[in-house]
Amino acid sequence: RHALDFIPEDERELIAARIQEVFEKGYASVEGHLLAKSGNKTPYWYTGTRVEIGGEVFLSGMGLDITERREFEAAQREQLLFLSTLINAMPYPIFFKDSSLRYQGCNDQFAAFLGREKREILGKTVFELAPEHLANTYHASDLELLESGDVQIYESQVEDREGNRRNVLFHKATFSSNSGKDTGIVGAILDITERKMLEEELIHQKERAEAADRAKSKFLATMSHEIRTPLNTIIGIGDMMAEAVTAPEQQHYISAHNRASESLLALINDILDLSKIEAGQMVLEPVSFDLGELIEATLDILSITAQDKGIDLLHTIDPETPLRIEADAQRLRQILLNLIGNAVKFTPQGRVEVRVGLSEDGQQHHFTISDTGIGISLDKLEHIFKPFTQADDTRTRLFGGTGLGLSICRRLVTAMGGRIWAESVVNAGSRFLFTLPLKRVEKVDGAALQPVVRQTKRHQPKTHARGDQGYHILLVEDAVDNQLVVQAFLKNSPYRVSIANNGAEAVDAYAPGRFDLILMDVQMPVMDGIAATRAIRIQESDSGAERVPIIAFTAHAMGEDTRRIMDAGCDLHLSKPVRKQRLLDVLASSCRSSFEVVS
Repeated sequence: RHALDFIPEDERELIAARIQEVFEKGYASVEGHLLAKSGNKTPYWYTGTRVEIGGEVFLSGMGLDITERREFEAAQREQLLFLSTLINAMPYPIFFKDSSLRYQGCNDQFAAFLGREKREILGKTVFELAPEHLANTYHASDLELLESGDVQIYESQVEDREGNRRNVLFHKATFSSNSGKDTGIVGAILDITERKMLEEELIHQKERAEAADRAKSKFLATMSHEIRTPLNTIIGIGDMMAEAVTAPEQQHYISAHNRASESLLALINDILDLSKIEAGQMVLEPVSFDLGELIEATLDILSITAQDKGIDLLHTIDPETPLRIEADAQRLRQILLNLIGNAVKFTPQGRVEVRVGLSEDGQQHHFTISDTGIGISLDKLEHIFKPFTQADDTRTRLFGGTGLGLSICRRLVTAMGGRIWAESVVNAGSRFLFTLPLKRVEKVDGAALQPVVRQTKRHQPKTHARGDQGYHILLVEDAVDNQLVVQAFLKNSPYRVSIANNGAEAVDAYAPGRFDLILMDVQMPVMDGIAATRAIRIQESDSGAERVPIIAFTAHAMGEDTRRIMDAGCDLHLSKPVRKQRLLDVLASSCRSSFEVVS
């Protein structure tokens, strides 16, 4: 039979042409099919060679079944089609390069990202597609990747043919041949332009917020100084008039004046405290102190008001309560003053009691301030710790206040790691409770502390008996009104006062041993109090003189101001405005006066 009888009809013309090619050129090959008797077609690869035997020309042929190869190639095509579809379906630009770093493939997103057609990319290097400075960066990172065989993730930029630049994140890795040799690079690009813009905007917002905080802090510090300075004169003159005036009508006017001054001072202090807390400028300063002494001192401040109202002011400390503790004593005193002061204010008659013990787990101090006052309705309890909130508007009119105190207390207690809450019954009284994780101090100067015996104490106002010894004080103050107030406060006291109108005069007036104490204002013309304090401390150091107590007597009340003042060499910071008795107490303590406390 003829060879073409075993070839499908649609392939016979092709095979016949290849047979003719064998006779003409000596060799030919072709892929086709072998037709079986059943009519089935089997893929074959045919080869033919011209052979001459005895002067006659013959065709020698061979056929190879390539069914498996065809199936393998079909599977590969399907896999490549799947991979191509998958890569094009990815939302990110993807590319791959050979070992010579020429682009061998990419998805549609990559071509669109560059603003080019695929045919413009394939076979090209980065130097043909990107600006030189970017191409150098890409090429260097590709060479490093081929050498290390590692993975690269880095930020860079991509520029399209129109010059539009985008911020991107490259994620690249090498791929290998069957032999294991790295033959190229595959990479993906994540467009992070919007993220970068957002980051920059957040940075700008942060900078603007910080600038606003600095401006706010500067404004608060300035306003604090400018308000406190005249307020010191107002309150001081009011105190002096209250001592000097005896006529009932005049005393009534002076009492109203002093109450208004105290309310204004309390408002300023509350606003400053709340602003510092909100600005994150409230820094806790833990010190070791005796809790019992702090509570007694706090109650002593409020005992006059309680006595005037006929209210019993009591406190009880449970015997197992550690008294020598480490915490921010100033902030704890502020919390107690606020809560106990509120209890006294809202209690027309009866008593106010402070109880201190330990929490059920013994890990925290538990404070309870209870009163027999007017109480708070249940629906108002959850709101009283919010700023500028009181139980109702009627209370604001009857009792005054801004509604900031409890908000400050909650924030201070929270900052110290504790919790505060309230319980109350209308017309029966209230209980304000808070817990604090106060660190116990086991020993003081090597001696173990003794347990406290539980006792309840009733507090009465304390008085001071003056001694006869005189002390020489240098008052450094540029405000004439404040000079007048301090001199009036210290009239008929063991202190004689010399005046310096600014820091330069204070430095000139200073001589070792000349003054027993210096009251130093901070913000003054010519030379401020900080520079003057430093100059005086240098003179002391150079001469070996005994250190004179310097009290910063200033209207600056912000935390950073206090640190700056103390760093300059001051021993104490006394904020304006100051009450007469407070000034006398501080001077008595600092000068080691012979004042004697009589209960």
